[in-house]
Amino acid sequence: MTAIVPSNFFKQERTPAETKYELLGKCFEAWCAATFTLPGLPEKALLLDLNAAPVAGEYVPQAILLQQLYRSTGSRTDLNQIIHTFFSDPDAPALGHLQEQLSALAFYEKLIHQPAFLSSPQAQADVADMLASPVPALAFLDPFNLSHTGGLRQEQLLAAGVDLVLLLQPQTLLRAMSGKASQSMKDLFGERLTQVRGYFKREKAPCRRVRYTLLVLQEVLAERDYLALKFDINAPNSAEASYYLLLASRQKAVYRSFKEMLLPYSVFQEDGVPLLHTNQQQPDQLALFIEAPKYTVLNLAAELEDKSSLYKYKAIEKIYEEHHIGTTYILLNYVEAFKLLRDRGKIELLNPKTMQSIRAATAASVVKYKTS
Repeated sequence: MTAIVPSNFFKQERTPAETKYELLGKCFEAWCAATFTLPGLPEKALLLDLNAAPVAGEYVPQAILLQQLYRSTGSRTDLNQIIHTFFSDPDAPALGHLQEQLSALAFYEKLIHQPAFLSSPQAQADVADMLASPVPALAFLDPFNLSHTGGLRQEQLLAAGVDLVLLLQPQTLLRAMSGKASQSMKDLFGERLTQVRGYFKREKAPCRRVRYTLLVLQEVLAERDYLALKFDINAPNSAEASYYLLLASRQKAVYRSFKEMLLPYSVFQEDGVPLLHTNQQQPDQLALFIEAPKYTVLNLAAELEDKSSLYKYKAIEKIYEEHHIGTTYILLNYVEAFKLLRDRGKIELLNPKTMQSIRAATAASVVKYKTS
């Protein structure tokens, strides 16, 4: 297990543009690590950013992505050979400026597939062909801020199972869900759109509207066989998230990679379970009482105690891979939970090579449940 090195990035208030600059490359790196496993690479892969234009031209995270492609040239996982990048944004002038910035990069001419912009009909046709193939694909976007998508509809992305990195701002979410329903929102929420708009009629608190919309969005993605992970980005000493990162994939390996990528930025409980948000949240002023934490090592141990039929003679890491979906638990939490169960006499931990009982617990340790 790799030690988690905490990041201080969110110890000061950050704008969405700063956050995208910090995390876009890391999301891409995590996705690549889980998607492109040797031996064998796909002939093509697709990288989309549908909200690509930087704010005031100050932050250009797409340059980081292209640099990652260039640096992989000649390696065993040569991303420069296989990844096609496409950018779009509702702000056409800003997108044009981005195109100028990227074409000025020192390594730009050495990119095998130079980025295309979805203002071009040919680029739109190329993306449509790749989505129909399908090929491994990752898209960065804010679905609530897509007045122009370069001819793409969100339905196409979801139908193709494109992996998603969504940077979501409460203001754009509330604006998109409160006004006249756009085709983009109809594509995304389907029949659930009426449900959300009905909630908005009953509930006037913006923070609750946002939370409910995100909950329904995660349910919509789950109905499409996505595994979704929400990460709250809180300013220091703030009761509410300033904005959110929602990561979604149909692949368990990508979901795990996304979650583990976020851990340096997360607050942790005393027992080592991550809360998947930045900074320590202040109590919600609208809450009538403070809820006990749902995910704890004690709760995890209790949940695993009676799972002999599912997990007997499996390695702790394998159990983690099968069980952690939809929770905040990480691999270390499973090691600690099984140590508790061993100390209670409920299980034995075995050396994976010799199958002999051991005291030191690792991710590779095999779990032997004791019969009553």
